[in-house]
Amino acid sequence: MSLCLCVSVCVCPVFTIDSVTLKLDPSGEVTSGTLMNLNCEVSVSHDQSHPMTHSFNFLRDDVLVYSKNTTEPAVLHQLNPARAANSGTYKCQVIVQDKSKGSRTHRLTVTGLQTPVLQVTSQILFEGDEVAATCSAPDESGSLLFHFYQDQEKIKQVRAIGNSVGTRLELKHAGDKHLRCYFEITMLPDAGRSNNSNTVMVMVKELFITPVMNILPGKDVIEGDIVEFVCHVVNPPSNVTVFLNKDKRVLKTASISLSHTLRVLAEDSGEYVCKVERGNVQKEAYESIKLFSKPVLVMKPREVFETERFTLNCDTDRYSHERINIGDVKYSLYRNQVLLTSGGNYSATAHPSLNGNYSCQAQAQGRGQTKKIFKNSTQIVLKAKVPVSVPLLSVVGGRLILGKPFQLQCQSDNGSLPITYTLLSPHRQAEFRVVRRPWDLALFNITSIDRSSDIHSFSCKAENNPSQPYMESSGEHLRRTATIIEPVSRPVLTVTPKMG
Repeated sequence: MSLCLCVSVCVCPVFTIDSVTLKLDPSGEVTSGTLMNLNCEVSVSHDQSHPMTHSFNFLRDDVLVYSKNTTEPAVLHQLNPARAANSGTYKCQVIVQDKSKGSRTHRLTVTGLQTPVLQVTSQILFEGDEVAATCSAPDESGSLLFHFYQDQEKIKQVRAIGNSVGTRLELKHAGDKHLRCYFEITMLPDAGRSNNSNTVMVMVKELFITPVMNILPGKDVIEGDIVEFVCHVVNPPSNVTVFLNKDKRVLKTASISLSHTLRVLAEDSGEYVCKVERGNVQKEAYESIKLFSKPVLVMKPREVFETERFTLNCDTDRYSHERINIGDVKYSLYRNQVLLTSGGNYSATAHPSLNGNYSCQAQAQGRGQTKKIFKNSTQIVLKAKVPVSVPLLSVVGGRLILGKPFQLQCQSDNGSLPITYTLLSPHRQAEFRVVRRPWDLALFNITSIDRSSDIHSFSCKAENNPSQPYMESSGEHLRRTATIIEPVSRPVLTVTPKMG
């Protein structure tokens, strides 16, 4: 397009753009795949002897989608075929030199989406393998969101800029799997979703990688024995890894099979896991060994009050009964690391003199062994709880005024916490206070009493052991220590003798 400046050596053409017309054929709403013609015509009046150059610009939603410079008065733009992504509001803008004019807008709606095509690289694989899959809609455009399904289960979705996407799908379980895909246009939610693609059947074969685990020479071992753990797979496929684990810790790993040898100690007791892994498939086998472990000391009841009976029992059941006879296990009980009794059982009446740290020791000797094995239990701390003493009920501050509010306090000098205090009175509901800390007080708010004798109606009980009767105050301390003040009544003036 030539550009002329209006100077003495160049004469600018005189022209006006009369009209710009855009026609859609067919118009309005069309189905996907339709051949769509967009024809733009311009009418220009000018004083030139030759045609002027026009710049035709086709806009969809104010975005340029096609342009052409020509001296012809009309330009045809085709959508062949029209797809959902072509939906929008179209306008034709024509520029002639420094002037431009636009047509009126036309709405185009393309309904329906192309049916996608699904392809896979392999139709026979093992469980846990991944298959490369491609879902494509060659005639669509725009940003597409592809969904992949295995039978009725959605297994993946992938966003793509183009009209095709490749991805890898993991097929976990054996059997015939039916794969399909569909897509949506992310910028056109009203377009809905496409039909399902063709269905591709993939055969997933079961992966026979069940591990076999052996403990040699056997599971009946004692401390000091040398034990070999063997873990392997019979007729394994390629790319198989074997793990030997204990307590979530990997002891050894290898391809196809492994052997792990150690001289066992007490802490080696427990369950061992032989795990086989290929890709995302894992299978496991389990075996356990029991070594002579530390005994367990149990006290019943776990909490005991002075003058109550308690028992201690020491026992262990984690050892090889093939190598150690139950009668060969000997127990000893200790208090503060001093031998209390030879044997695994002890019973006594709780007393402050018996408080302390209790533990037990088990010893054994395996068949054919000269060295004895000693194991000590975890300590138990015994501190007998003190029964609650008779509580004392008193007025806070030592005095009260008839008709005025005051507080009562209930307190026992002895007793292990927590202690539950209950205030009793014939004319009131029972009130409870639980003292859990040494600095807490059992205080009761009393609205008032009207007569000095009413103070005798209050009593208090305390308890800290549900299996023992509660202790109750006699009220004597309250009567002896409380000072009761009776307010002066309203004075009455009397004149004697009476005046006539």
